[in-house]
Amino acid sequence: MSRRLFHTLAWILLIGGFTLATVIVLALSLPHRSFALSRIRRVSISGNTFLSAPAVLELAGLALEPPRGRVIPHEIARKLQAHRLVHRAQVYRHGDSLIVRLNEHRPYFRLVAPSGKYWLCDDGTVLTMDIEKDHGGIFDELRRGVSLRLASISQAKDPRIVSQLLYAAMRLEQLAPHHFSELRLNTRGDYELVTKHGLSIRLGSDEMLVAKLDVIPQLMRYAGSRKRPLRYVEFKVQPASTDKPARLLALLKYKQ
Repeated sequence: MSRRLFHTLAWILLIGGFTLATVIVLALSLPHRSFALSRIRRVSISGNTFLSAPAVLELAGLALEPPRGRVIPHEIARKLQAHRLVHRAQVYRHGDSLIVRLNEHRPYFRLVAPSGKYWLCDDGTVLTMDIEKDHGGIFDELRRGVSLRLASISQAKDPRIVSQLLYAAMRLEQLAPHHFSELRLNTRGDYELVTKHGLSIRLGSDEMLVAKLDVIPQLMRYAGSRKRPLRYVEFKVQPASTDKPARLLALLKYKQ
């Protein structure tokens, strides 16, 4: 009986010792443990297209001159991810370097609604525009492209609408870079495209939207060759019949 008890105690001590050693190793290797800033000689920042390196350091609260205090990597990542332009942040220490890797939201188009101004990102995310900070560099270049105007910002919550807006805006910039001013969507679901010269192109519903977009450059060339000022262009879709597919028609209305 005493021998069995001895073996049981031995196994308990062995398992307990192994568990304790595992906990110690994990505790020492966890990336969120704190360390002194005085041990950091270099900060490496990558993935920051829209945020400058000084802005990243400021957001992270890294007072590197003079180096003092202690930091926790996952707390730095949390601070960075609180910024509207940061989707994910990874922060860890490697030797005497602090590595900061960002995955930013990437604004593609300016979006305007009665409630304010926004950025529509490549993944469909809608970010509130910072009027004071979103200037210069890439932001100014984005403003040269077509803007998106919605009747209500709630329309941007519909994935189908967001997908159509992104496709249409990217297609327009591909066909005629910086030629169009706004792509508008009203409450009825009808699209209207406005050129930078003020010409209205009434696209109507999203039916045959791809075909409508692709034919616009050809219409613009044709209208230009007539040397008559256009009042507007309106698309109509002739419904399909039993023996004919649906047809896309374009009405060019000239000024008197």
